[in-house]
Amino acid sequence: MGMLAVLAIVPTAGAQLGISISPSRVELLTGPGRTVREAVTFVNRSSVALQVRLEMTDFDVDTADSVIEAPSGTRPESLAVYLKVTPSTASVPAGGSAVFRFLVHAPEQFTQLREMVFFRSTPVVGEAGGPRVVIVPRLGVPVYLENRKATPGQLVVKKLAIKRDGQTGDHFVLDLEVANQGERNFRPTGTLEVRSADGSFRKMYQLNEAREPVLPGKLRAWSLRFGPVPGGELSLYVRLATSFKRSYTAQRTLAAVSSSSSS
Repeated sequence: MGMLAVLAIVPTAGAQLGISISPSRVELLTGPGRTVREAVTFVNRSSVALQVRLEMTDFDVDTADSVIEAPSGTRPESLAVYLKVTPSTASVPAGGSAVFRFLVHAPEQFTQLREMVFFRSTPVVGEAGGPRVVIVPRLGVPVYLENRKATPGQLVVKKLAIKRDGQTGDHFVLDLEVANQGERNFRPTGTLEVRSADGSFRKMYQLNEAREPVLPGKLRAWSLRFGPVPGGELSLYVRLATSFKRSYTAQRTLAAVSSSSSS
């Protein structure tokens, strides 16, 4: 769930920016009162040096997995007071990298705590050739602390609907809603297989290829468009992992395109 967002524009000498962070998320599983560590590497593929400054915010997500920020330390699931990242600033040369160390002291009682750590990058350049502008990005790394004794993620499918789409009906839209009734993140994977009645068409699509998490107690909604597919009657087979040992399966029939739709 890392994200790249525009913060500002600043004077520069036409610098080309390129940055990456690994890992793109930090997921820590531990017991109450334990200390855990992780290292995150910031890589500067830019043509100029970057001054990197860290910022932290609490966050939640909506049903579309969009991040909702809140001031650090204000949400009940905030990790801020238990998380320390060093260094808080770093100068990273062009083509270089820097390592940031995450240290978490878990509280005695918790299920899941989380925080977004933003890496804000400002080019270090002169004014030769006159001032220009460049977008200054911030790259966010979500940090999750989960109690190993908490209930693992468990999904319940709330909605599954499929309908044809497009002027000729050669695509279809899958609307899927799931709820995580566990106390830890769950990253569902699955497949959608499409077959024609005469056997001439068969295709397999992957669901949630990005492995986006469904957070504890949250509803997650996908609206996915697939195609092109034939206009005749189609059988669709859905399989979605809902826990580490269980899967949801369903079969749907997609009616043939009507003559009025195909004309």
